[in-house]
Amino acid sequence: MGHLERHLEKMNKLLHLSYEVENIYLDVYEAINDEDLKVFFRNTSFFRNEFSRVLRGEIILLGGTPIHFGELHNELNRFSVRIKKLIDADFESELLDQVCMIKKLSIAAYNDVLQERNLPLGVCKILIEQRDEIQKTLNTIRVEEQLVA
Repeated sequence: MGHLERHLEKMNKLLHLSYEVENIYLDVYEAINDEDLKVFFRNTSFFRNEFSRVLRGEIILLGGTPIHFGELHNELNRFSVRIKKLIDADFESELLDQVCMIKKLSIAAYNDVLQERNLPLGVCKILIEQRDEIQKTLNTIRVEEQLVA
């Protein structure tokens, strides 16, 4: 497999991850009652939608076909199940812990793609920008958790 094919495969996996995370956030948004958390999850799902749109465009620019794999990534499936249990048990405050874990998983996925040799500079810039936005949100959640504690 050449560099381009490997780049496209990893970018499609990242695209799939972004789709799935967006769906998890939308599910939480629809299920919770806390207005502040609703705003947070709506905004976070919007950012993931934008990330997906940009990633799709980059895959197409590189000559690839954006693929949606259809099944949840194993780790995301576990997060989804935990989050649904927390919502059902009305443990909204613990949702942010799960969000932090999802964000850490996402950052690791971005870093995996960014370690690819010969990744086009434009793709690198976009992925770094998206990864850093996820990191910024993670840092904000941590600060807010420390203020509450």
